[in-house]
Amino acid sequence: QAACTKIALHLIFEHRQLQRNPEATPAAEEPRRKHLELLGGPRSRKIETVLAWGRRDLESLQGSFWFEEAHRRQEEILADLQALLADLGPEVSLALGLIDQLEEGRSALEGELPRGSVEVYAWARWILQELSVQFLLPGGDRLEV
Repeated sequence: QAACTKIALHLIFEHRQLQRNPEATPAAEEPRRKHLELLGGPRSRKIETVLAWGRRDLESLQGSFWFEEAHRRQEEILADLQALLADLGPEVSLALGLIDQLEEGRSALEGELPRGSVEVYAWARWILQELSVQFLLPGGDRLEV
């Protein structure tokens, strides 16, 4: 998988760990916990990227490049998530926080994406788009952090 997918999975895993036990953070990890809290979560933070816009918001861009690009990227996120859930399987998806129950992973293998999975994966990808930096490396490769 691409580096951004690995970073997104790490964000999801850390976010879920924080949700499950917010007080269990060792003192040495306190700055990281605070940083995760600043990032919010899928339902607690308004992401400032066109990818996070709903249909009503996107209507104002009808006929523009950005309208088409937003739809293309939203569909890409769904396709990436579908492939990711299939590649990882239900047990690993559950451990990483992509799904909440094993049954959701089984449903995803049949083509039915759980709403919670879509929300959390889209949130992580939106965070990356909003806050990441890309570097062009010698040889033309890109590094995203």
